[in-house]
Amino acid sequence: MPFLTKGKTNWKYILIVLILAVIVGGGILGYLRYFKREISYLSKFLEIKKPEKKGLNLTTDKTEYKQGENITIILDTDGKEIYLKKNVFTGKILISKEYEVYKLQGTDWVKLRINTYCGNVMVCGESGPLLPACPAPPQPECNKITNRITWVWDQKMWEYVEKTCVNIPYTDEELKQVEPGTYKIRVTYYDSSSCTGTPKYLETQFKITEETANWKTYRFSVQELKETEGLTQEKREEVEKKIKERKLEGCSFEIKYPPDWTVYTWPLHGVIIPEGLFIEEKPETHDGCSFQMSFYGNPEKEKYCFPISFSSGKSDPEKCNKIFNQMLSTFRFLK
Repeated sequence: MPFLTKGKTNWKYILIVLILAVIVGGGILGYLRYFKREISYLSKFLEIKKPEKKGLNLTTDKTEYKQGENITIILDTDGKEIYLKKNVFTGKILISKEYEVYKLQGTDWVKLRINTYCGNVMVCGESGPLLPACPAPPQPECNKITNRITWVWDQKMWEYVEKTCVNIPYTDEELKQVEPGTYKIRVTYYDSSSCTGTPKYLETQFKITEETANWKTYRFSVQELKETEGLTQEKREEVEKKIKERKLEGCSFEIKYPPDWTVYTWPLHGVIIPEGLFIEEKPETHDGCSFQMSFYGNPEKEKYCFPISFSSGKSDPEKCNKIFNQMLSTFRFLK
């Protein structure tokens, strides 16, 4: 179709040509953009990334833990060859760890005692406390580490406790749950295969928080028993007598328990000084975790002042024991 017909411009023809040019040109541009995007994606797919070099790295699997929760410690060497010394402490070590644990107290980092020594737990014999026979101390080891290594710390440390054996007082040690706070793990390593020369250190920090913060509190107060309102003089004297008979003087205490558990004393009614305390997970069926205490002083169990018994019923014993340990960690005497 000519541009000019009979000396006039053929605008219809020109308009058709322009529309076709726009359509074809737009399609070509769209295809080029699509082609460019595909080439870019393909180049990224084919690109071989080199693994990032992290170097030596000490971490924990989390930065915050609840009380009683296992802490996994991870040492990643990234292929570097290092050496860790074991059994480097004085004394007859039974169980030695390749890491150290410190707690932040004020502005100072205080080292916790987590290694187990022969002799730090004594035996009560017929004639008094005895030191168990100890094997020869193990020889120091220098272990080569080239790959990732992990340890698990159960949040336990050794603490001194006062005990009595055949009326002989002595100082012993017990594994205790650590308190909430800021902690750090330190690993000492060497570049030498003999673990000599200048030691080097890796450290990582984490926090332990109080899981029992929202728990309820049960309080037993001997003084409050004495001051019970509405007692006659005769009843008040009876209360004083029972407190002496049961050796309850100085045995006021409080303990925390899970918020969905139930606490009650026995007998249920008409008793000023209860016979026993029950803290239960399922009081309706009595087949859950159960914590029980008798309200009688016991000189041989000065740690808690009362005999204590636990029961897991049909519940998971491991779960119950964890809760019991948390409950006991909140137990404290009242002045």
